[in-house]
Amino acid sequence: MNLDSETISKLIVIGRQAGNTILPFFKQNPKTTLKKDHTPVTEADKASHTLILSALLSMKLDIPIISEE
Repeated sequence: MNLDSETISKLIVIGRQAGNTILPFFKQNPKTTLKKDHTPVTEADKASHTLILSALLSMKLDIPIISEE
């Protein structure tokens, strides 16, 4: 898959936004819950997942999106 420079720039912005989204959680003790497979997931994980998924969907890329969360 070839991505144009505009798309790559947007993806970089999404990555930075996701990083900024989780920073406040590390200044506190983020709440952790267990997923169905008994692995931990934090509020920071969920927040970054929501932001990334929403941003990717809004870009209407014709690619599959796979997420651990």
